[in-house]
Amino acid sequence: DPEFYFGDAVTDPDPDNAPPEIALFINDTTFRSGDVTGPDIVVLAGLYDESGINTYGTGETGGIILILDGEKTYVLNDYYVASEDTYQSGWVTFPLSGLSVGTHQLEIQVADTYNNISHAVVEFRVVEDNSLRIDHLSSAPNPFSDHTSISFEHNRAGDDLEVLGRIFSVNGQKVTEIKWNIPHSNGRITGLEWNGRRAGGVPVNSGIYILRLDVRSLRDGASGSGGMKLVVIN
Repeated sequence: DPEFYFGDAVTDPDPDNAPPEIALFINDTTFRSGDVTGPDIVVLAGLYDESGINTYGTGETGGIILILDGEKTYVLNDYYVASEDTYQSGWVTFPLSGLSVGTHQLEIQVADTYNNISHAVVEFRVVEDNSLRIDHLSSAPNPFSDHTSISFEHNRAGDDLEVLGRIFSVNGQKVTEIKWNIPHSNGRITGLEWNGRRAGGVPVNSGIYILRLDVRSLRDGASGSGGMKLVVIN
């Protein structure tokens, strides 16, 4: 009869004192600690450990534990999905809903199979879901000569967005306007380009210009706006 071998035991394994690596986000991987969200979020955590992730403990001896505002604890072992063809890395995806307006903190604790433990912490601000909040509107480079890239954060990650950028001279004359449609948006929007030209394609003169950015959610019509100075050097 044929013989089958299913594996073997390691009698003297190499020591492992390195804790897991954690990349912790909210809603999508563009999130940075301190960003704004709505009251319903998705916690995302990318995990890696050379020896693998422990998904059997409940906090003191291992496992994946999430702590909200230092008080409420969730065991996320069942929400961990290993990456394809490896036991060393994977993702936790965990929904939280009904969060109160204000600042919150999330801490995640992760153990590897040797019970080395890592922690990661993020903060975020919940604003009313029926509003669309624009934060950290910026542009780079600024000053610029031939192009600049506009970015901003918002609290409606996942919504389809309609973005209108209007650029004015300092005396209030409209120079140009640009429209962007952003399906299933991330919480951080980047890469909205202006080439420093008027609506007819003629480069603007050197000077200070005002950007007015209006953002509307196609889900329910909620809107928000922001403004900033752009400096053109030709």
